[in-house]
Amino acid sequence: MELKDFRRVSLAPGERKTVEFTITPDKLSFLDLDMRRTVEPGWFDIMVGTSSVKHQTVKLEVVAR
Repeated sequence: MELKDFRRVSLAPGERKTVEFTITPDKLSFLDLDMRRTVEPGWFDIMVGTSSVKHQTVKLEVVAR
């Protein structure tokens, strides 16, 4: 689990807001054994919430071209 983006949003009681994040290949990449940035195909869990304990999860599939 890694924090890739965050935004502080203040809400009044009962208020709702939409917050958008763009998930770029850079946010899904890591250094491979040859120290090159890479993104592997597969499923990623994208979690959004108030903490690492209180969150909602959606799945994102990355496919090879």
